[in-house]
Amino acid sequence: MSYFQKDYATARDHFLAAAEARGFRQLRLRAPAEESSELYVDFSMLKRNPKKLLLHISGLHGIEAYTGSAIQTKILKESLDAKLLAQGDHSILFIHGLNAFGMAFYRRTNANNVDLNRNFLKDKTKINPDYEKFHPFLSPSTPRAKYTSYFGFLFQLLGHGKERALQAIASGQNTHPDGLFYAGTSLQREILHVVEFLRQHFPLTEEAYVLDVHTGLGKRGKEFLFGDSDAASFATSCFQRSLDFPAAKTESYQSAGMFSEALRAALPKTNWHYFLQEFGTIGNFAVLRALREENFAWKNRFKDPRALTKAGDKLYLAFNPSDPTWQEASLALGLKRFMQLNQSLAASV
Repeated sequence: MSYFQKDYATARDHFLAAAEARGFRQLRLRAPAEESSELYVDFSMLKRNPKKLLLHISGLHGIEAYTGSAIQTKILKESLDAKLLAQGDHSILFIHGLNAFGMAFYRRTNANNVDLNRNFLKDKTKINPDYEKFHPFLSPSTPRAKYTSYFGFLFQLLGHGKERALQAIASGQNTHPDGLFYAGTSLQREILHVVEFLRQHFPLTEEAYVLDVHTGLGKRGKEFLFGDSDAASFATSCFQRSLDFPAAKTESYQSAGMFSEALRAALPKTNWHYFLQEFGTIGNFAVLRALREENFAWKNRFKDPRALTKAGDKLYLAFNPSDPTWQEASLALGLKRFMQLNQSLAASV
């Protein structure tokens, strides 16, 4: 069977059915959106030892959720049997479709155009001033500007260099609510849902291992594993490979207001081991063009709904390629990293 679905409701139904079949307790919190009242952040948990937690997350960036959801459903259907669960007594929590709005409407951001992995800002003052120079290209105001702004973009790219330009474009900004990678000016409800849920259901957690699934960054088929620098030795023993660090890669960047900081703020006494797993799809610039096109179409959705549908379909494929080889490799690696973390947590004292 194919674990990759094309719409929010079907992906959610498959995930919930798989979680229920494994005996996971289901809780949901409504996702804020004027466009629909039937969007939920789903929490599926198996509560055992309250001191140890394995957390798996899909959909922090909405459109990327289809790959994360496929991995979560595969884990539940094929791996979390009684034999595996007997390896340890730790609790397991799946957060499915964290950005349900973006998942349902084929957007990377939430209903407020906020990038949830840039939103946990401790300092609300202006961040990333270099973004200003790229905004006319990233968020053109007219159809004509979609094309003419390329000249300014190339000029800025040559002036900044590839690495600094990538940092300026993608690390987050809080001055243009209509732009890409908008961090917002207030904490979003989706983030508050997670913080409140963890505090209510897992307040005694001492050790937490997190795998947060993303797609889009880097070359097609390449897996990135990001984590804190002090987790390098653990990652080598757990994953049998080294971590990728943003500062050392021109393909990646260091973001402001990252979601991992919200987890740490939710349970500050917990020893967090946070890992972001990313699967490359069509290359960074092609992904950026798809995001730019979809954002322009979204802003003009009432004028041209057909253009929005077309741009949304392109964005889906930019983050969730239909190539069976890519899908199978992503599913296999997603399952493998979950199993490695599960084994490490089971063996921890």
